[in-house]
Amino acid sequence: MAVPMRVTDNSVEAGKAEALFDVPAGTRFQVSRDRQRFLIAVPAEGAAAVAPLTVDTDWPAGIL
Repeated sequence: MAVPMRVTDNSVEAGKAEALFDVPAGTRFQVSRDRQRFLIAVPAEGAAAVAPLTVDTDWPAGIL
């Protein structure tokens, strides 16, 4: 989000907030040290949006 600011000698006024870009909720990102760029994790082109996850709750049975 970006908010325009107006600062005078005795007041600070915030304008209307505007989205800088559209990303899905919960998307991970990192801001560069110079605060000029964003690194946003997105799926590779042609890849599934969500990789399947397998949880094996009976793994000890597999070693016997």
